[in-house]
Amino acid sequence: MISLNDYLYTGDTVLKILRRYAADLGADAEMRMQGCVPDGSQTVDTAFGRAAIDFQHSRFLEGILYQLEHNDFLTFQSNRIREFYKYMASEYPFLAFTFRGRIKSVIRSEEKFNGYITEYIYDYYVKHHSFPPVEGLQRQLNHFRDFIAYRIVLSMPTCHLRPGQDREQEEIRYLYEIANALPAFLEKRSFTAEPAIRQGGEAAETGIGTDGGRAVAAASQVGMTGEKNNSIGAAGMPSCDTPEEPVSCGMPSGLTPQVRPYYRDYVAHPKESGYRSLHIAFFDEAASSYIEVQLRTHEMDNFAEIGTANHSQYEKEQNIIRRRRGAVPEGACPLFDEAYERGMALQCLDLSKIDVNMFTAYNNELMNDGCGLYHGRLILPFEHLSRFQNDLVG
Repeated sequence: MISLNDYLYTGDTVLKILRRYAADLGADAEMRMQGCVPDGSQTVDTAFGRAAIDFQHSRFLEGILYQLEHNDFLTFQSNRIREFYKYMASEYPFLAFTFRGRIKSVIRSEEKFNGYITEYIYDYYVKHHSFPPVEGLQRQLNHFRDFIAYRIVLSMPTCHLRPGQDREQEEIRYLYEIANALPAFLEKRSFTAEPAIRQGGEAAETGIGTDGGRAVAAASQVGMTGEKNNSIGAAGMPSCDTPEEPVSCGMPSGLTPQVRPYYRDYVAHPKESGYRSLHIAFFDEAASSYIEVQLRTHEMDNFAEIGTANHSQYEKEQNIIRRRRGAVPEGACPLFDEAYERGMALQCLDLSKIDVNMFTAYNNELMNDGCGLYHGRLILPFEHLSRFQNDLVG
């Protein structure tokens, strides 16, 4: 089995690691594909299915490599995103908020790709007691939207609350109000809202802008760089940050019918872990790349950023992983086994022992990541501290 861990001890740069890992995965898949004759009903537990997903995994890594090597577009992109920051500072001077952009780390991206393989196969196997067709998993993995992500976090200062107002309710009200304005605002700046991808890789109905979002059939052939790829699969995965299914908390969504098909509303429907946020994906026509925008209150962000450090939350996530492994018989689906092993190997990684150029770690908490291996890269830090305290507005 080839894994990312195999390339982390040679002193190579992140770019060379990605290039070698992608090439070796592709070569291995091509070797295993020889002699396989697809009959239109191949499932993921077959040699063909395993090779097809490995090809897709290789292209996923190539997509990351392309984005890291051709990142000149980020300045132009972040400047257009900044326009919405200025809009918020003008329309909501009483709110405190931050805008942050980041490129997802290599390790986190690899974890997610393998995590979604095990999630999809597990869900299908539990429901049907058989393994899913290759095409279904390919569609599910073909929607990577959050390699580049921007996050809006807002807070209502106590001094701006009127008597009797509940802070959380006010923050959520403004969060939805801002979320409703975001798609049309960015549409005017060459961003096209993408229909939210539901379980199974299907898109919600569309209804905004001139395009209404691309057709799913066309979108399924677009990689992370927006380039068409008609080979077996294209690079990608779903954009949600945690694997659990959303559960209703009885709170009505504040999204308007016009924008609702484009959002994953984890505020009205938190995930099993308690995670709450609003997620929406866009295709940046000017940069030919996808981005995701996440909107949260400060309390939601606290839970997402430091809540997982809580031991009970960590144990809950580990139980989900163990439940998947226990449900799928070992050896029955080599693709599942390998994806599970790759994910676990990354979780057990001792960062102090790896040798990657521009990365040094004393332990798994204290590190200097200058290459985006573990922490990713920050591309847009803007802060507004409430009421006319920013010189970008004016």
